[in-house]
Amino acid sequence: PLPLQLSVSGEITFTGSSKDFAGSAALTLGPGSAYGESFSKGSLAITLSPERVSFPQLVLQKGAGVVKGNGWIDFKGAYAALLTSRGVDLSEVDHLSGIALSGIFDLDIDSSGSFSAPQAKSTLALDDLKYRQVGMGNGKATLAIVAGKLTVDADLINGKARLAGSMDLHAPYAWSAGADVRS
Repeated sequence: PLPLQLSVSGEITFTGSSKDFAGSAALTLGPGSAYGESFSKGSLAITLSPERVSFPQLVLQKGAGVVKGNGWIDFKGAYAALLTSRGVDLSEVDHLSGIALSGIFDLDIDSSGSFSAPQAKSTLALDDLKYRQVGMGNGKATLAIVAGKLTVDADLINGKARLAGSMDLHAPYAWSAGADVRS
């Protein structure tokens, strides 16, 4: 099962035959969570064809911020997805609970490929990053998954700290990491 907990209302329409069909849905989402990340409300549009399920519009409210996305999954195991997050505070990110981080961030994720060989590129921009209420300035980071390798590059503390690393996503999971701190 998908890790989704939410209430849904809306309209779903199906037409055609078992071989040549179409479907669509316009859904309103109540408070819930997706993949362990909570949201207060949202909306989702879905279309269905014999080739794929498409999600032309997803909008989720999280605190004062918004997450938007679109994408598709075909019935042969391929997918594509674009996701943006604007105005969400790090302190509201459920996956970071227990870490005293705060600061508004913008996130862009572009992912495609197959579920067995995903490709992804993402950028993160942080405004007024704070750790335990101590200001750490602005930061930015990029993350990519290409050919089974994850790479990360980040500039933090207004460019005074640079972190870089990579890791193979297959055994034996070779990795490397480095940091450069400037005063």
